[in-house]
Amino acid sequence: MKREREKEGLDTLKNDRISNNLDLVCRFGCLFEVKGSEAWLRVTEQNHFKILVHLSLKFRAATDDILKGYLAAKLTKEKISNEDLRISNSRLEESLAEE
Repeated sequence: MKREREKEGLDTLKNDRISNNLDLVCRFGCLFEVKGSEAWLRVTEQNHFKILVHLSLKFRAATDDILKGYLAAKLTKEKISNEDLRISNSRLEESLAEE
């Protein structure tokens, strides 16, 4: 009899925990913050206890020279990749023509 009451008590505790867990609401948000020439984009989760930052990206303003250098490097990389793919494509076309 005593064990049955204890078991019923444990079942009640489990049910209370389950219903309380359903009441927990987590909210996700996106925050963009600008300070001077820098900015941050943060993806956050807010629960009943605190705000958690899952992702934080820092942005900085680019000068003309930095931006041109970055774009020139990307263009060079893409040209090299394009040439490699063109050569690979030519080889595949030749091997298909031989068969």
